[in-house]
Amino acid sequence: TLLGLLTGPTTGFAKSISDIAKENNDAVVLVLAFDRDQKPLGVGSGFFVKSDGVLVTSYHAIENAYSIWVKISNGALFDVRDILNIDEQGDIAVLKVHGRNLSVVKMGTSRKMSVGDAIVAMGHPLAIEISLEMEIETTTTEGIISARRTVRKSGRQFLQISAPVSRGSSGGPLLNMEGETIGMTTATAGEGQNINFAVPIDQVKDVIFGKRQPVALSESAKLFLSDGLLAFGHRDFEAAEHYFKKTLEKDPKHTLAHILLGRVYHERNLYDLELQQYEEAAQIDPNNLFAHYFLAVAYENKGLFDQAIQQFEAVLEIDPKHTRTLYSLGVLYIMQGNKKKAWGVYTSLQELNPGQALKLKKLIEVTK
Repeated sequence: TLLGLLTGPTTGFAKSISDIAKENNDAVVLVLAFDRDQKPLGVGSGFFVKSDGVLVTSYHAIENAYSIWVKISNGALFDVRDILNIDEQGDIAVLKVHGRNLSVVKMGTSRKMSVGDAIVAMGHPLAIEISLEMEIETTTTEGIISARRTVRKSGRQFLQISAPVSRGSSGGPLLNMEGETIGMTTATAGEGQNINFAVPIDQVKDVIFGKRQPVALSESAKLFLSDGLLAFGHRDFEAAEHYFKKTLEKDPKHTLAHILLGRVYHERNLYDLELQQYEEAAQIDPNNLFAHYFLAVAYENKGLFDQAIQQFEAVLEIDPKHTRTLYSLGVLYIMQGNKKKAWGVYTSLQELNPGQALKLKKLIEVTK
């Protein structure tokens, strides 16, 4: 183009915009964020930087998301398995999907870029309807670096560019005319015409390869817990185990994650591991009814009746009207030959659940 001839790259050989678009199309992805009810929060763009599924996008595109999906040019859909790092002030998020041999962008440096240099921006403008079924089509625009801007308080730099960046394209790669990624598009100024910004790629590299920052619960533990519940509902216990473990990496004292991981181990017949998770949950939150209940059932299944009785009694201290626990406790008393306590449970059940009370009565009467 005339723009490319006039400004040109600072080094190397210029490529056509068409060639740059073709070379990077498969590495540019659509990022879809959903809330806890799987209702769409919005879309953004991103790009793979490692062939095993590491990608970067704008932090604001995934902020407050409970699940994140990534769609690539051939229509394949990936769920985000991890948030590797974030830089909230710099609007950078590093994500990980489960993949291999994925196309990646060629990383350049933003330090060599000057005002007036030609650039190409790639991304996915916001579609009318946001869904996992939406088609993916990469948009490519051209422009120049208009200025370098520095935020006074933080000292962070941004590249001001003239290439149009529509809503939804944020998080896409900004490339020089050699096809190297020299930035990540991030925002547009609504009060001006064609005033758009990109994060210099050297700052993005610092977040990709630098020290990992703690990720807030709303962006990680809750996200993984939500995906774990979804996987558990589909009986994909391997995936559910992964997500619940990731939840506990972010929040080791997440009682519900321990309980749910215990349920996963139960489904996979890993009963010792199941027991450990319930014990951990009950220790973290002694007032959690479900932790004590599932721990009691796990002890009962292993034939540890004294421990099971102790946990069922702990449940009744929290909720004296928990009928399932009352019935189970009555059965254990019968097995231990303690009919007096079993009749006591029967009396409690008569008012709460006459049907269960009758079943327990019959068991007491037929037992010598």
